Amino acid sequence: MGGSPCRPPGEAVRIVAAWKGSSGPRSSHHLKADARQRREASSLADQQTGRLAQGSVMRSAPQRRSGPNWTWAQRDMPLLHALIRPIHTLLANICDTPTRENLMRSEYLGKTILALSLATAMAVVAGCQSSKVEMAPKAEKAQAMKVAKAETAPKAEKAQAKMEMAPVEHRKYTVGSKWIWREKGTDDVTYTVVSVDDGKTTLQGTNGCKSTFISGTFNQFTSWENCRGGTGSQSFNRNNNIFPLEVGKKDSVNVAGTNSKGNTWSTRMTCEVMGTDNVTVPAGTFDTYHVVCKDKWSRRDYHYAPELGTSVISARSPIGSSKSKPYRTELVKYERAG
Repeated sequence: MGGSPCRPPGEAVRIVAAWKGSSGPRSSHHLKADARQRREASSLADQQTGRLAQGSVMRSAPQRRSGPNWTWAQRDMPLLHALIRPIHTLLANICDTPTRENLMRSEYLGKTILALSLATAMAVVAGCQSSKVEMAPKAEKAQAMKVAKAETAPKAEKAQAKMEMAPVEHRKYTVGSKWIWREKGTDDVTYTVVSVDDGKTTLQGTNGCKSTFISGTFNQFTSWENCRGGTGSQSFNRNNNIFPLEVGKKDSVNVAGTNSKGNTWSTRMTCEVMGTDNVTVPAGTFDTYHVVCKDKWSRRDYHYAPELGTSVISARSPIGSSKSKPYRTELVKYERAG
């Protein structure tokens, strides 16, 4: 007797009845046969019960219709997806059982969808209006900036025209003329012209510094004593021709020098009129020519005010790995003698 699941449903009942109706002593052979029959009957009953249960479930669970794919809405229009996705799910459930009540629900949901669509359209229009309102102040601000720029343009042109100064000749210094210079972190120092001789001008400072430079030049000092801790002298192959000052003018000279420490040097110094600047110093505000003189080790900046006939700013800065100490002095007062 086999255990095939293809037996008709009554076969399991017949086997059980035959087993229950048997009587009398049973041999081991019959006992084994009875046990095998009981197992087969139990297996057939379980299989039949499972098929019945599965059929019941399949009959009771209606097949759902697959709805549209809302992936594009979720990606591109999240608001629309959030509004319509729950309604679509509800409609799908209602349409599975088209009773009168569910049809009424479907009509109600249709009206709800229409109302939501109108509300969404109104929200979009309101958002556009709000964007226009927000953009209006920005447009007004941009227009105001444009007007302000147009108003300031003539002022800038006027200032530029003011800085286009005519060429300036050197004004000779006279004995007794005085400068008061201020350097950050130090006391003010007064320099007085003590001699003007043989094309050279000599200054004496209240700080003990005495220096001589070639008249009518920039940065052509021929000697100095106790000036910033040093004493020395130097010579030039010729005087530079930087005067009369005008923007773009340039001149170079050769320099050879020595100091009290036994150091010697030779270099080429170039001075150039870089431009014009309006500067403010303790002595006042002046239109100036900006002159830069460079050699191998340092750069010196001078702001020469034609109004005074002298520089109002003198500064030095090292170049590269030079050990030259930087400084910046500004004019506090200038008194021209004679």
